[in-house]
Amino acid sequence: MRAKRFLPVLICVLAVGAFARADAKFLNSDDVNATIALLTPPAADGSPEQQAEIQKLLDIQGARTPADEARAKTHANLSGFSYSEVLGAWFNKEDLPVTAKLMADVGAEAKAVVSVAKKQFHRDRPFVTDKRLHPSIPETGFSYPSGHATAGAAYAAVLAAMFPEHKDELLALGKQIGEDREVAGVHYPSDVAAGQKIGAEIAKRLLATPDFHAEMEKALEEVHADAHAGK
Repeated sequence: MRAKRFLPVLICVLAVGAFARADAKFLNSDDVNATIALLTPPAADGSPEQQAEIQKLLDIQGARTPADEARAKTHANLSGFSYSEVLGAWFNKEDLPVTAKLMADVGAEAKAVVSVAKKQFHRDRPFVTDKRLHPSIPETGFSYPSGHATAGAAYAAVLAAMFPEHKDELLALGKQIGEDREVAGVHYPSDVAAGQKIGAEIAKRLLATPDFHAEMEKALEEVHADAHAGK
């Protein structure tokens, strides 16, 4: 009987480990487990906490402007080069292939962790739960944690390490990218907060990984060699 009691936990741990080995290049299964362990389960449907979040989203929806919707739509197509809003048009994947690979790796690491977490928590999108909410962009899949908030925070933290002179602006944009998921009506505020939390942790673990740090150094060499850098 005791073995049966712990079998689901064992299966969960094995599944996370297998996923990490298959889809994460720098983070191992321990990294994935430890990062997801930072999260607490989201509020249950019908709970006062969940209803308060629904009301907050309804308030945001009521105040949403066309400009807000346009910004949220732009941020829906997220990549590391979304941060050209801060760094400038020279920061683009066409001119910076080594940096593009690094940014793709950051996005893949974030996606690997989020995919496991979403399957673990199985939270429906807020607009699925409450039909008064009308998302301004199409979205599917589970809600907690927010993948965009996770990747947004991870990209911002890695780029802040690369461009410390722009740290505040980069982190602010990463935060805005997460909050725009609330503006769009596709995530609860707690989804976004959870994503931002694990996104920062993912970046912290990546930056402490020698292989990733070596790749980042190569990207920095490319950036500093680019004739348009800083313009």
